[in-house]
Amino acid sequence: MRMLAKNNKGFSLLELLVVVAIVGVISGIAYPNFSAWKKDRETRIFTEKIANLFNSMGTSSKSGAYPYTQVYFDYTQKELKVYGKGMVQDSMTKLLNAGTALKCSMVAAGYWTNHKVKIIESDQVALSFSEDSAVCFSQDSSYYKTMGKLNGENTMVICPKSLAALSGKCPTSVIDGLKKDSQVYLIEWNRFSNIVKKRWNGSGWTIQ
Repeated sequence: MRMLAKNNKGFSLLELLVVVAIVGVISGIAYPNFSAWKKDRETRIFTEKIANLFNSMGTSSKSGAYPYTQVYFDYTQKELKVYGKGMVQDSMTKLLNAGTALKCSMVAAGYWTNHKVKIIESDQVALSFSEDSAVCFSQDSSYYKTMGKLNGENTMVICPKSLAALSGKCPTSVIDGLKKDSQVYLIEWNRFSNIVKKRWNGSGWTIQ
């Protein structure tokens, strides 16, 4: 009996090479967009978390839950960590009754031990400073203070690490050279913990 020949068809080497080339072209086009989107998402989410932490610490001080609070940017480890700290009324009263001025100390002993409220961390973003710094809020704003590289400041820039200079800091003085899609954000605050979030649009800051 004559066997019918099977009509088996497969991909030729040439066809496989064409498919691989097409996939490579599509990936090459899509990857930069995906990479930019991912960096922007990470930076935007981190900015939101920092803004929420400022709001949370400000609200805690106003309500009296923690009448003296601090947002502390810790650079002692490889990964940036941001702590929200609160001092209970009893600890605050003892310091004041002892004649000790509230100093927004960045040293835990005697101030913030056992009063850490929240922690945010990231190894994907950079800030406009790269040394330990802090912002403190109080119930009536009388003990508001900024420390470290934030001393006297009321803004900070947040960007992907890829945009940070060799110093590890986000660009500020040359920010007008950045493009619209540079994924750079800014947080502005005042002594009453009012927060404004902005994004760089290529020529200025746009409120988010």
